[in-house]
Amino acid sequence: MFDIFKLNGLLVLLFVSKFSFSQNYDIGYNTPYITINNTKLDTNQFKETIYTLSDNKEVKKIFNNDGALIEELVFIDGELSAGIEYFTHYKFNFLGIPRHFEVQTVEREISNYENIKFSSSLIQYMPKSKKAVFRVRVYTHDESEFYILKLNRVEKLYFK
Repeated sequence: MFDIFKLNGLLVLLFVSKFSFSQNYDIGYNTPYITINNTKLDTNQFKETIYTLSDNKEVKKIFNNDGALIEELVFIDGELSAGIEYFTHYKFNFLGIPRHFEVQTVEREISNYENIKFSSSLIQYMPKSKKAVFRVRVYTHDESEFYILKLNRVEKLYFK
């Protein structure tokens, strides 16, 4: 008879711990969500939960197959404005987790080679710099700001 009580206590403990350690469990202030929608993304590897706060504000939480939280994204008027990443970056694995970011517009000079002189046997190109505008995720760490930019199929880390 004592073993039945131990078994019931163990089952209750397992049941309660599953919900208390869930990453989808909100604690703190009671946020008045208008709607909460769960959807599977095209790849079937990720699940997306969309929390609608108002007509123009949404929070999207993206989970992997194991139920681990990958990203929290804040959308205002349908455009990404900020978020938190909980995954290890495949190229820059030294970056800390979680990473908070804000979407900003960044100007950067890029080189473009233009044809300046050509003949039947020789074409000369001259590098010409011009400013390009990019919308990137700007991360903040210890009072420094940085972003990852992909140019010519190569990702590089730049400090602001």
